[in-house]
Amino acid sequence: MGGLCEFLLPGGRSNRCNEAAPHNAGSAALFSFFLIMRTPRGVSSVVHDADYLEAHAEHCNLCGACFAACPYMDLRRDDAVQLVQLLLAGEIPCRILRQCTGCMACNAPCPQGLRPYELILLQWYRRYREQGLPARVTYALPHFSPNFRSDLVQSLDARGRQLVRRWSHSLPRGETVLYPGCNALTLPHLLDTKLLWGVTIAGRLNVCCGEMYYRLGLFSAVRRIARWLTHYYRDKDIGTMLFACPACYRMFSDILPHQFGAHFPFHTRFIGSYLRDRLQEEEVSENVPTRGAVMLHDPCHARLLPPDVGGSMRDVLRQVGVLQDGMRDELAGFCCGAASAARRLHLVDMAGTALFTLREAGQRGAGELAVYCAGCQLHFSLWRRFRPWTPPVRHVMQYLKEAVGEDPGPPVSRLTDRLAVRGLMRVLPRHLSGHSVEVEPYLPESPEWETGRCDDR
Repeated sequence: MGGLCEFLLPGGRSNRCNEAAPHNAGSAALFSFFLIMRTPRGVSSVVHDADYLEAHAEHCNLCGACFAACPYMDLRRDDAVQLVQLLLAGEIPCRILRQCTGCMACNAPCPQGLRPYELILLQWYRRYREQGLPARVTYALPHFSPNFRSDLVQSLDARGRQLVRRWSHSLPRGETVLYPGCNALTLPHLLDTKLLWGVTIAGRLNVCCGEMYYRLGLFSAVRRIARWLTHYYRDKDIGTMLFACPACYRMFSDILPHQFGAHFPFHTRFIGSYLRDRLQEEEVSENVPTRGAVMLHDPCHARLLPPDVGGSMRDVLRQVGVLQDGMRDELAGFCCGAASAARRLHLVDMAGTALFTLREAGQRGAGELAVYCAGCQLHFSLWRRFRPWTPPVRHVMQYLKEAVGEDPGPPVSRLTDRLAVRGLMRVLPRHLSGHSVEVEPYLPESPEWETGRCDDR
């Protein structure tokens, strides 16, 4: 791989990127390297000094296992090593701009336990610091109004809006509290089930875990959100916090405390193990209707969480007679495409990745694609309109609700169809403006929930 190639990034700025470059062990490499290190105890921020970097730079052995495992770039080991060298040198390789979907599969195989995906995120952070964020992207961010989630909430039926209002006004206190996250708040019917009776569900759109900002590499924004959440939850009497979203679970249990200095006075637990226990107490049907074999899709964050996260969702699907063991790992590494937007901030990258995964699921024998991330369900359903012959997408909670005799809720496609129209009307003016923004001024400095100053943005 030699020579140079050019990409015109949004905003009219041309970026040159090297396909190959020698390893740079100087200050650029050290500054880049801090994000892939395991943060030691006592370090409470992703901002570290040169001494910290120099103490950890020796951990990467340039084996290339990380990017050689990427299911999208199809790299030989030597090419994967060159990619690591480029990122360590502060470059944005063209291969990343063309093919990285943000699936985070590169983190899992690292023999040193490092975080190579965050080398890529660092490049997005540098881009943001130099260019700002295109105004059109703010439609995806929870603290900007309106955004796509607030539009989805407005499109809910009466029951859905009632649930969102109730959870928005519930105080997060109790032995077991469920943090729905912004994705589940846009599909509240998923959590409207007797399987969660006795659990306090409390959350609103702007009580955000920061995952969207993290995936865009907006580390200064994530740092502020970590401080906000630490302050907000410090006096809440919570025993265990359940998480319906794998991304939220990983943000609270790993990324925010270990990389951004957050502190939470509660235990964290993914909803899958809780549901597995609850199903033992319910009379369930093992004849949930499906359109053929069901394939389970693991979202990006779940691949970096303990095996029981994905395992618990497989267990509950087996408990209701839906999942076939032979379909278990057929889509390992493939993602819904939502994070693909980070590389060039283009919708076309999101659509291409989503449609590719749906096609792969169909070609590998899936009659339905089961997901346990509400964001994945929304994203797949949105783009599936362009390939309606691919497998339909259903959330695990929909199967479980049918198994215990409940209505699974309205079709998600109704919401995504409305979102497509409304989103175009929202995004087009922001796109045509050509403006860039800084996100930090839009983030809260201190919790505003109790003061009544927060709206339902």
